[in-house]
Amino acid sequence: YAATSDMEGGLLSWYSSDGAHLNMEGNRVVAATIYAEVVDGILDEFAQKR
Repeated sequence: YAATSDMEGGLLSWYSSDGAHLNMEGNRVVAATIYAEVVDGILDEFAQKR
């Protein structure tokens, strides 16, 4: 995800303790990004159909 990546595509150090796996903050950023870019739109469409 661009939200957690540096210019070369690697994980930003503050989102990973080992450079390969997300830490708690990295997971929070990914979840917030997915919600904002996908889930929120789906919920809006669902609400409009009701």
